[in-house]
Amino acid sequence: MKKYKKILIIAAVIIQCMALGAICFERESVLMTGETVYIRTVPVDPRDLFRGDYVRLNYGISTIPLEMVDKKKRKDFQKREKRVYLVYKTDARNMVVPLRLSLEKPAGETFIRGYTVRNWRNNSIGVRYSIEKYFMQQGKGLVLERGQRLEGVRIPLEMETAVGRGNGIAVLKGLRYSDLGLGIVLPGRGSTTEAPSFKIKVKLVNASDKPVYIVDPENHESFSIELSYSGTYKKEEKIKYQKPPVKPEFYTESDIREIAPKSLYEFTIDLDHPEYQLLRGTQEVSWSDMKYWENARIIYRAPEEASLMKIDDPGKLWQGHVMSRSFSGYSFRDL
Repeated sequence: MKKYKKILIIAAVIIQCMALGAICFERESVLMTGETVYIRTVPVDPRDLFRGDYVRLNYGISTIPLEMVDKKKRKDFQKREKRVYLVYKTDARNMVVPLRLSLEKPAGETFIRGYTVRNWRNNSIGVRYSIEKYFMQQGKGLVLERGQRLEGVRIPLEMETAVGRGNGIAVLKGLRYSDLGLGIVLPGRGSTTEAPSFKIKVKLVNASDKPVYIVDPENHESFSIELSYSGTYKKEEKIKYQKPPVKPEFYTESDIREIAPKSLYEFTIDLDHPEYQLLRGTQEVSWSDMKYWENARIIYRAPEEASLMKIDDPGKLWQGHVMSRSFSGYSFRDL
C-alpha cells in the first residue's frame, strides 16, 4: 500500500512539473514568434514581498464598453473567469486599438485571450489578460509606479507585449513611455451664488528628445471632448452634444504646430461656448451640472490620412492618440 502511495505521489509531482514546463515553453514560444504590440497602461501598486519589486498594471483594455459586445450574448459575459477574446487592430505606433470582445475565438483576425474578472455592470466588462504584473529589479518598482511627469502632466506608460499567433496569449516583453502626455486643469467651483465660466486649460507635453509635430487649427478642432458613462441611466437621460462637433475636411500647413523636446503646448477651451452645449434628453445642461455617472475626457488623435492632402510632408506628423484624465463637472474621475 505504501509502495503504491509513493508511486502516486511521484506521478503527481511529475505531472505538475510537466504542466509547469508546458506553460513556460508556451510563454517562451510566444516571446519568440508572437506579434509585438504596445498596450497603454497606468501603473498602480508596487512591491511583491515574495518575488521582488513589481508594478501592478491596469490597462485601457481592462475595461471594455458593452458596445463592443454582441447584444444577444451579453448575459454570457456575466460569469467570472469566462474566457474571452479581444479582437484588435494596431495604429501607426503599433498600439493596440480594441474592436470588439468575443466569446468565440476569431478566425482571420488578431486577438488577445483574456478572462472576465467580474459581472458586467455600469456599461462595461472587466477583463484580465495575465499581464497585470510587471516584475523588475529590487528597488526599481517604486520608481516606475510613480511614473514619468513633465510640466505636471503624467506621461502614458506603454507595455511592449508579445501576442501569440493563433492562441492570443499575451506575454510582457518591456516598456516605453509615450512621446506625448495630455493633462488638463479644471476650473474652480467659484462662489455658491454664481457659477464661474467653465474653461479648461489643456496641456500637451513632448516628453521625447526630438521635436514633435501635430495638427491643430486655431480653434483646436483636433482635440475632441468625448462623453462616457460609468453608471446606470435611462436612455432618454443620456447626455449628448446639442450639435456634435465637426472636424475640418482638410488641414493645411498653417495648422501644423511644433512642440520642442521637453516642452509644453497649452491653450484654453471655453466649454460655455455654444458649440459645446450639452443636452440631457431635450433639456440644456451645463458642464458644471454633470451627474456623477456622466464623464468626459479630452483626446488628441492624429488626423486621418485623407484630411492631410494639403500638407506637404504629412509623414513628419506624430501618429497615435493621447487622452486626459476623465472628469465630471469640477472633479476628476480617475487617476
